[in-house]
Amino acid sequence: MNPLKNIDIVLVNPLYAGNIGSVARAMKNMGFSRLVLVNPAEDPFSSEGRKMAVSAFDLIETAATFTSLEEALAPYRYIAATTTRKRKGHPYRYTPGGLAPKIIREAGSGRAAILFGREDKGLFNEEILMSADVVTIPTSSRLSSINLSQAVLLICFSIFREYNPDDVQDEPLYPAAGLEARMAYLRHLEECLWRIGFFHSSSRSHIMASLKELLDRSRPSDRDIRILRGMLRQLEWYIENGENGGENDTTQ
Repeated sequence: MNPLKNIDIVLVNPLYAGNIGSVARAMKNMGFSRLVLVNPAEDPFSSEGRKMAVSAFDLIETAATFTSLEEALAPYRYIAATTTRKRKGHPYRYTPGGLAPKIIREAGSGRAAILFGREDKGLFNEEILMSADVVTIPTSSRLSSINLSQAVLLICFSIFREYNPDDVQDEPLYPAAGLEARMAYLRHLEECLWRIGFFHSSSRSHIMASLKELLDRSRPSDRDIRILRGMLRQLEWYIENGENGGENDTTQ
């Protein structure tokens, strides 16, 4: 299987139809075919979008469009976000070349996505926290911002260059749990930790960001998430009933 067909480019609130067209052309140049749009500010089917896409306009015609980023990311087993700023909860930062072998392996076992933010503000912190990893394109300190389509081209080129269908590929990774399952577990965990008084007044958000990073690094499967949530349900039962309440198996 060609992993490039399993890697989607997700544009979050792109501002200009021309940039959407240029992104589609950059993707097709590098063998990528799946574009996802979240709340585009301009109609990608406009004349400007068509003009900049040239022969890659079919990617816009087949693009999926969403109003919610969480809904758009639901199918993906692996998500990487692009940003130039350091963010809490993401100590592992990749260059495009460093990301390429990892996302190719991830795409061997399920759908993967790369997030690109707004042309003027990039991705917001809560959007980046939906991803497992961060990728940053090294630039001169004199001007760090890059045009959206150029950023897409550089990252797609790095992945395209890494992928060689004639090479013997590693065994695909087991399918990781999806975003919805992982975020539901983290919400459940946060509620349990709050109930047992684990958080100090100012530590809650920082601890949860670290726990999310730990979860992303461990790459749990759907079965792993079910086991972890079963443990939390047992903890909740114990909180409510105490040690003298008898046994209660909630992991069946």
